[in-house]
Amino acid sequence: MNKNTMLVLGGIVVVVAVLVGKTFLANSQTVNQETANPTTISDTANQQATNPAESEEKTSWYTAYSPEALAAATVDDQKAVIFFHASWCPTCKAASEDFQSNIGQIPSDVTILKADYDTRTELKKKYGVVMQDTFVQVDSQGNALATWNSGGEGIKTLLANVR
Repeated sequence: MNKNTMLVLGGIVVVVAVLVGKTFLANSQTVNQETANPTTISDTANQQATNPAESEEKTSWYTAYSPEALAAATVDDQKAVIFFHASWCPTCKAASEDFQSNIGQIPSDVTILKADYDTRTELKKKYGVVMQDTFVQVDSQGNALATWNSGGEGIKTLLANVR
């Protein structure tokens, strides 16, 4: 190869490396922001719930997954559904928007716990989750009761599958 060809190829490699680095950095910042500031729509739930007394009792309908949140979500025969989502997933975004638009339709005894598909590797293994936009209803011991994908239709598939 001549010197000019090598310079052009070297320049292309540098540009690709910079673009890959920026993409990686942007994705890691998104994951860090979601971890640091989990999305909750409890304010929306309090405003849109059909029964104000129910909304006062239940302050977090849609919150970040943690073992403590799971334990709290399954007391007194309450139902917990883990939503394996990814920030880059269009059907996950559609499901989230659907939940937010239809918060009043989520049964008062159901809590949806968001688990980041990209970072919750052990949790995915535990429930055999192989793709984002997967929902797993679990009991108080963390045993899977039902598993489904929503295809972006969050509330419709939640109501059809939750036991």
